[in-house]
Amino acid sequence: MKKNSKMDESPIKVALRYIKGLKKENISFSMGTTNRSIYVRTGTITRKFVDGKALSKRTFSAFNAVKTDISKSGKRVDRLDVKYFQHDLREDIHSKTAWYIDLKSAYATILRNENFITEKTFSYLSTLPKMERLLCIGLLASRRTWSDWKGGKFVNEVVEESPLSDYFYHACRRTFEIMSVVKSLIGKENALLNWVDCIYFKEANEGSRQAIAYLCEQGFDVHFNTIENFHAVIFKKYVRVSFWDNGKKKCWFIPHATGQVKKIKTDIIL
Repeated sequence: MKKNSKMDESPIKVALRYIKGLKKENISFSMGTTNRSIYVRTGTITRKFVDGKALSKRTFSAFNAVKTDISKSGKRVDRLDVKYFQHDLREDIHSKTAWYIDLKSAYATILRNENFITEKTFSYLSTLPKMERLLCIGLLASRRTWSDWKGGKFVNEVVEESPLSDYFYHACRRTFEIMSVVKSLIGKENALLNWVDCIYFKEANEGSRQAIAYLCEQGFDVHFNTIENFHAVIFKKYVRVSFWDNGKKKCWFIPHATGQVKKIKTDIIL
C-alpha cells in the first residue's frame, strides 16, 4: 500500500505548510514559536503544532516543584554570558582508546547545591528518565516568540521569556565553569573534547583522579569509563562524534552555532 506522504509529515512541517497557505491567501494571523512547537492564531482560533510527544504529567509535576522551590528560596541570580559547551577543534581526532567523565543531573545538582531547590525536589528529579530531567530544568528558560502577519506580510515581533530563565542560564554557566576546572586538572594536552557536562580525554592519570575527587566533593554523581574508537570529525556546520561504549556504538553531533536550528526554521517561514 502506498503511504500518504502528508500523513508522514512532522507537526512542524504541517505547521509550515499551513502558514504558507495563510500567507498565500493574504490571511492575517499571529505565529508563536518555541523550541518544540508552533502556535498559529487566526481570529479567536489557535492551532498548536508540537514537535515530539506531549510532556508527561510527572514532568510537569517535577517542573512545578522546581518553580515553587526557586520562588520560595528568595535567591536571585544575574545572567552572565552563557557557554553550553567547549571545543577548540582545528582538526579531526581519532583515538583507538579514550576515557570520559560524565556528570548525571548536572544542572539539577547545581540548583540543589546552591539551595535553589530542596533535597526532596532533587530526589524526585533523580527518579525521572534523562530526557524528562532535562525538560524539567530546560522549561525554566522557556521562550515564545510571537510574530504578527497582516495580509500575508510580516508586521512585528514580540518575545515572551520565562521570568525564571536566569536560573537556567546560571546552571549552564556554573556547569561550564566546573567542567573548565576539570579540563585544567586533566591537562590540556590530555583532553580531547568537552561537551556540556562531559569530557573525553586520552589517558586516565593523576589529573583525572583529582578531577573525579573534585567533582565528588561538589556533590556530583560521576560516571567514569573507558571507550574505544573515539572519532571527532569536523564538518562545515557541526562536529560528528562517535565511539564504542560497553559494546554499543554511540554517535552525536555538536553544532558550531547554538542558534543554527532556530535560524533554519526562521528562514523556512520567512
